[in-house]
Amino acid sequence: MRSVSVVVAALVLSACGGGASSGPSPPASTAPAASESAAASAAPPEADEPEPAALLNAAVPVPPDGPWRDDVEREHWAEAWKKLEGLPGSVRARPEMRFLRARVAVGLGKDAEAIAGLAGLEGLLPALARPIARLRAEAQARVGPFDQAAAYWAAQRGTRDHLLAAKCYEKAKRLDDARHALDRVVASAKGAEAAEARAVRMRVADAQGAHEAALGDARWLVHSAPGTPHDLEAQAFLRRFDPSFEFSARERVARAEKLGEAGRHDGALVELDVVEAGKGVSAGELAHLRGAALFKARRYAEAVDAIRQAIAAGAPAAGDDEYLLARALSRADRDEEALAAYRALAKKYAKTGRADDALYAVGRLSFLLGRDADADAAYAEYLKRFPKGKNKNDARYERALAQLGAGKAKDARSAFAQLAAAAGDPAEAARLRELEAVAAAEAGDAKGAERLFRDVIKSHPLSWAASVSRSRLLAMGLTPPPPIEPPAAGPEPPPLVVQLPGPVELLRRLGLLGDAEEYLARNESALRLAHAPRGLEALCHAYGLLERGQRRLQVSYEGVRGDTFNRGPSQATRWAWECLYPSPFGAIIRDVTNRDRLPAELIYAIMRQESGFRPKVVSPVGAIGLLQIMPYTGRALAKMTGTPLDEGALERPAVNVDLGSRYMANLLGIWKGHIPLMVASYNAGPHAVSRWVQRWGSHPVDVWAARIPYAETRQYVVRVMGNLARYTYLTGGEAGVLPVPLAIDGSLRAPDDAF
Repeated sequence: MRSVSVVVAALVLSACGGGASSGPSPPASTAPAASESAAASAAPPEADEPEPAALLNAAVPVPPDGPWRDDVEREHWAEAWKKLEGLPGSVRARPEMRFLRARVAVGLGKDAEAIAGLAGLEGLLPALARPIARLRAEAQARVGPFDQAAAYWAAQRGTRDHLLAAKCYEKAKRLDDARHALDRVVASAKGAEAAEARAVRMRVADAQGAHEAALGDARWLVHSAPGTPHDLEAQAFLRRFDPSFEFSARERVARAEKLGEAGRHDGALVELDVVEAGKGVSAGELAHLRGAALFKARRYAEAVDAIRQAIAAGAPAAGDDEYLLARALSRADRDEEALAAYRALAKKYAKTGRADDALYAVGRLSFLLGRDADADAAYAEYLKRFPKGKNKNDARYERALAQLGAGKAKDARSAFAQLAAAAGDPAEAARLRELEAVAAAEAGDAKGAERLFRDVIKSHPLSWAASVSRSRLLAMGLTPPPPIEPPAAGPEPPPLVVQLPGPVELLRRLGLLGDAEEYLARNESALRLAHAPRGLEALCHAYGLLERGQRRLQVSYEGVRGDTFNRGPSQATRWAWECLYPSPFGAIIRDVTNRDRLPAELIYAIMRQESGFRPKVVSPVGAIGLLQIMPYTGRALAKMTGTPLDEGALERPAVNVDLGSRYMANLLGIWKGHIPLMVASYNAGPHAVSRWVQRWGSHPVDVWAARIPYAETRQYVVRVMGNLARYTYLTGGEAGVLPVPLAIDGSLRAPDDAF
């Protein structure tokens, strides 16, 4: 990747700016996009027993001013520690400053110092009694006393808390208590948590002399959690009891399948490479498994060879292998061979579901190659032979785009109209109506196109479809309507004055904004009740004061009416807009926007879609944090900029946003400030976007985006660009919503070292 400084002008020109068909999963350069519902689905922390009202409403001390607060807010713990240490002793001795110093110490791994600083602090600072107890227990879980830590975590409600309690019991040599806690965790935990609990229980049972029980967990780990550190620990344990222990061929195959399910395809290949054909696994089956694993690992040329070996060896799934071979040929850029293979499959398996897939694939591959006339003919044949086939919806959508590209605008218009009428989602219907309007314009019906574009803008304001409709009207020499109707007239509500609960306010004053958000999330009911019937509004306002977005976004889904966003924000509804489109981490965002010349609205638009503002969220493929950065991407960016990247750093907002912003700036440099191309690259990777620009760069951006072969990336572009339009409207009103540039420079390419 090249380091590029993106000028403000390039961003301003493009600052504001897909589907029915499914496609292969994109290579995750950052993370698969989370849906809005997924972004909002993270539950709040399990509520503690309600704090006494007197405590929530109590006056709290006002910490002294100092430059340490900015460092605390950014979680720059080392810098904060130095500044706190430089304060006069009388200031450091204040109860709230003792708590802050302990909190910073934990951030630095100075657990013993934190525990010492927290001694007896509950009595001096009752407002933070629960945060003090939790912070002490976190530190004690690492350095002891482990009995005290175990007692604290065992009294909490979460499965993760109980697992931590068990590990503390283990360190305290209270093995019966540890075993009891682990039995409860194993009964309810799933995924990585279940594997960790089994690994701990294996150790505990072994220490108790319960070797059969320990062996049971070890066997579970090697078969159900292959490729993890717990797997290696379990293998070592099994070999301790049986030095000759080794997996059978079938067990290796089962482990490979588990690794494949977890997306660890290279690990699956490692397992398969040590399997000897003929020892419980036939040569054909082994070649079949290797071919599938190589395909999923994107090693397509090798996959072709392995799959051909499987077919030649008479693998049990020969028909599936023939189809996979055609796919591998296509992915290996051997497209003519792939088309021939698909046609042969459609003929060989003429009356089966495999023919459905193969004949559809002929049309799709022609479509992906930009051979629109061929694609139209192939889709027509498919729909004639399989009018109720499983790929019929994808074929109809892609055929409409192919007809548009092949100059059959009238046919495309009719097809898009039918697709829009059948769409169950209003947002999807609006996107298809915009494409219908594009086809109408190309068919020579300017009036019909204008009517459709205006209808999309009015019915689905500030969406991707509406944004490109406005650009289309401008290109036609017409004046588009406002991006959204003005707010309805009505009385202004009385001012809502929200006072944060005392402990939350103190945490905010100390710069511990994430801690404050978590505390408030555990004690929301009191604030809601205090401001009924405007409790939701009060809660959204409270989270805004903390400059955090995770819970603010989540609570907006609980009661904000969808039709609120059909008109611009009024005095009565602006809170709802700001709740659904929060702008958290203000200081951190200002740091990077000034450095990288990125619009803050763009960072928020991507952050909202990627993580729902959750700093510690990890995606199924391993992307981390607010901007869902893959660890290898983070390491490359850190190396490029000389930024140290320790374990867990990507969960810290300042680090994640710093690296994510650099990544966005580099992508914008590659695409010369064209934001829709950058957004697509953030999801699918710059090399995929480079291929699409090479193939379809002559199309305007709305048609180009509609042709993106990954359904996930199409929807990602639609959602992020819609987020961007709403953020820019919130900050700049109608003047802030600039037209999306329709033209794409088809000569642009991602450099070989882009990632």
